[in-house]
Amino acid sequence: DVVQGELLKDLKNMYILFKPLNNALPILLKEFENYIKKLGMEFNVSPTVDPAQFVGNITDLHTKFTQMVIEIFSGDGEFTISLDRAIQSIVNYREDPKQPPKISEKLNRYIDILMKTRKGRTEAEIEAQLSKSILIFCYIDDKDLFQKYYSKMLCTRLIASLSFSMDLEESMINKMKDACGYEFTSKLSRMFTDVNVSQGLTKRFLEEMVKNNKKLEVSISVMVLQAGAWPLTAPQNASEPSSSQNQSEQNLDYAPPIILQTSLRLFEEFYGTSHSGRKLTWLYANSTADVQMNYLDRKYQATMSVHQLSILLQYSNQDVFQLGNFVPLTALSLPTIIRAAKALKDLTELSVLTLNTSFTYKRINVKVALPQSSKPQEKEAEATCNTLMQDRKYYMECTIVRIMKARKVMKHNLLVEEFIKKNIEALIDKLYIQRTDQNDEYEYIS
Repeated sequence: DVVQGELLKDLKNMYILFKPLNNALPILLKEFENYIKKLGMEFNVSPTVDPAQFVGNITDLHTKFTQMVIEIFSGDGEFTISLDRAIQSIVNYREDPKQPPKISEKLNRYIDILMKTRKGRTEAEIEAQLSKSILIFCYIDDKDLFQKYYSKMLCTRLIASLSFSMDLEESMINKMKDACGYEFTSKLSRMFTDVNVSQGLTKRFLEEMVKNNKKLEVSISVMVLQAGAWPLTAPQNASEPSSSQNQSEQNLDYAPPIILQTSLRLFEEFYGTSHSGRKLTWLYANSTADVQMNYLDRKYQATMSVHQLSILLQYSNQDVFQLGNFVPLTALSLPTIIRAAKALKDLTELSVLTLNTSFTYKRINVKVALPQSSKPQEKEAEATCNTLMQDRKYYMECTIVRIMKARKVMKHNLLVEEFIKKNIEALIDKLYIQRTDQNDEYEYIS
C-alpha cells in the first residue's frame, strides 16, 4: 500500500529502516518493480494508445521513477536496476508469446511521423523527442528487428524526399551508433551517404551534358544506391517465382516510357566512364516523375510514380481505356496497374478510365497518391519478422561454417562450445553484455 499509494515520506523512512537489514530491502525492491510494471502494462493493453502516446507515457514513467530513486532512495543502484527491469518488461511486452513484441514497429512509426511532419515544432523540440525514442530503444531486446523497420522507413523517406530535415536524420543515426556501435548503423549510414553522393553525381552529369552540347529530352535526378545497404528488391523476370512482396512491381520485362529512355541511357554512359565494371539496375517501381499537364486551361504539374506515368501517357492518343488494355501497352502486370490507378478509384480489370478534361485543383502542384503495397500493415509486419528470422538463421550458419573452415574437423560438443563462444564475443563487441569481476560471469548492459 505504501508503494502503490506513492507515500513518499513513508517510503523514505522504510528505505532508511530496511537498508541495514539483510533480508528486508529485497521485499521493497520487488514491490517497487512490480508497481512500475503494473502502471506500464496499462499502456500496452489499452487499445486507444497510439505510438506517440505510448512513447510519451513510457518516458514520463521512466522520468518520474528515476526522480523517485534519486530523491527517496538516495540514488541506490539496486532501485535503478529494479526500475530498468520494470521498463524492460513493459517495452518488450508480447501480446502473443509466439510473436515478437510490437515495440519495434510502434517506435519506428512514431519516429517516422516525427521525421516527416514538423507541425509547428522547432528542430530542438523534435530532437528532444528523438532522444526520448532512444531511451526506449535502449530497452528493446530485439534491436535487430528495430533495425529492419528503421531501414525500411528510412528508405521510403530518403527516396521520396519526405524528411523535412536531413540534419535530424543524421542525428538519429548518430544516436543509435552511440547506443549500439558502428556495426549496427553501418547500412543506415551508407544509405544516408548514397543520397548525398547522388546529389553531387546528378549535378556533374547535368554539367557534362551541357559541356558536350547533349540536350536531354527530360531532365532527371538520379539516386545511385548500394545494393547491400538498401532494403529494396532487384527487378527479375515476371515468370520467375518469388516470395518477394515487390515481385509484380519490379520486373525486367517493364520498359519505362520512351520519353525517359534517352536520358536514362545517357546517364548510364556517363556513370560507366568513371565506374567501369559496375552495373546499374533501374528500380522503376521506386521512381517518380514530374509531369506538366498541357491539355487543361490551367497548366498543372503533377508528381506521380513512373508506373502511373506509363498509364497517363497512353491518353496522348485516346481519352478512354479499359484497365486491362494497359497491360500490353505498358508491359506492367495487371495487379501493378490496379495499384498504380487506385489513387483515383477502386478498380478491377474491367474498369473503364476516361481522361478528365475538366480537372481543377486549388494549387498548381498536384501530388498524386503513390501506389501502396497490396499487403495490409499486419502482413507487412509479418514479412519483416520473417526476413529477420532468415537473417538470424544465416548468421548462425555463417558462424558455424567459419569455425569449420578454420578447424576442418570437430567433435559435436566442441563445435557447440566454439559456436557459443563466438556469439558471446560478438555480443561483448556490440556492448550487449560485459564480463564481471567474477570468473565465468557476464552481465547484461541495459
